Amino acid sequence: MQLRGRIENIFLIFALFFGLIYALITPPFQSVDEGNHFLRSCAISKGQFISAKHEQSVGSILPKSLSELIQTYSSLEKNITSKTSFKEIKKSFSIKNNDKIFTTYPNTALYSPIPYIAQTTGIIAGRIFNAPPLLLLYIARIFNLILYCILGYYAIKSTPYLKLAIFLILLCPMNISLAASCSTDAALIGAGILFFAKILQYTFEKEKLSVKNYILLCTLLIITALTKHNFYLFPLVFLIPKEKFGGKYLAKAGLIILIPLTLCLLWSYLISGLYVPLNPDADMYKQIDFIIHNPLKYIIILVISTIVKIFRLYITSIGVLGWQDTRLDNLTYIIYPILIWLSLIYSGAKNFILQKWQKYLICLTVIFSYIIITTYLYLAWTKVGGNIIQGLNGKYYTLLLCPLFTLITAPPPKKLQHFKIYAQKLILISVFLILSSGAISLLIRFYDIFPYMNYQI
Repeated sequence: MQLRGRIENIFLIFALFFGLIYALITPPFQSVDEGNHFLRSCAISKGQFISAKHEQSVGSILPKSLSELIQTYSSLEKNITSKTSFKEIKKSFSIKNNDKIFTTYPNTALYSPIPYIAQTTGIIAGRIFNAPPLLLLYIARIFNLILYCILGYYAIKSTPYLKLAIFLILLCPMNISLAASCSTDAALIGAGILFFAKILQYTFEKEKLSVKNYILLCTLLIITALTKHNFYLFPLVFLIPKEKFGGKYLAKAGLIILIPLTLCLLWSYLISGLYVPLNPDADMYKQIDFIIHNPLKYIIILVISTIVKIFRLYITSIGVLGWQDTRLDNLTYIIYPILIWLSLIYSGAKNFILQKWQKYLICLTVIFSYIIITTYLYLAWTKVGGNIIQGLNGKYYTLLLCPLFTLITAPPPKKLQHFKIYAQKLILISVFLILSSGAISLLIRFYDIFPYMNYQI
């Protein structure tokens, strides 16, 4: 007994359906930093690939209307009592482009154009038809969603096992919400998960790697490396047995890594003069000096911060929508790990055995990656020498889940072996209900859809 339809096709239906719903009902700029991502996309669409620095601000010359549009909805940010309406959003479509001014967006100004390919393409397409700024935003969201769907589809299709686990990662409310916005996380998560899926595919299939395989792996690493400098997936290339390279193993594997790393370093050089602290109390260079001179203390800070923030990391990896101010139904946070567990015991991993050295490599990569990502947050957001790392968020660690899952897969107990089809159906039904509940959470958070509930006795 099998599911009707391949899991990647079901993913595509779910992702497009709920992605479009989230894109349309989420008010403008109500995903974290979406306003600044939109401004960066608009700048790139005008050929401003490298941002400019004006005094102590970083940004680009853009129509004043864009900043005015973002400001219109700023009252909604992190203010759960503030509401909008579809009527108010409809009014904003009348805002037209006007005189250009220097517009600042410091936290996205350093991003390369690579993760903005989808959004920028949508904006250019919309501009051809003289679309108003707000319509450009919605077009950019939809193009970003389409890219995420394509990457996710091929990730599930390519991986030899863990299909349901990847399905659940890609469709968790947090990631669908990001995909339905202008966030660069859509490209990062989609490309990163596809990269790992291809690693597993090339590790277990019999054929040797072709030139196309090399180019694909290199391209996916370029996308991740040039999105927030995410270079920590590079070691996973060495999971592929050396005989699959057909000779010159180190040269070929090294080239796959060297090209993205070189481009990452080149981009870092090009933007080296644009850095401005994102937090008034933060200073990247002083923080680096603090870590170098206090390595043991920093390790303690990292461990304590992880313990203190573990619940936040957990719920934000599943979904806290909007500006991290829209919690999902509490039942979702209970059910989702159960679904993950079901996906792992019915993953089919028993037919794909990793060797010990491969498991060690994955384990070290996950640990190293966690330290690198967390340290970056310490540099960018935390007060110099601060005892708790600020900005920890589950979405930053999404790409570590797939490698981690390969280490903890286990076959089901004998009594449960015959329930695979029911587990699969339970996962599909649960995901549908959870994403529906997420949409309702967004409606309740941002719109006064139940005015009668606000009366006072």
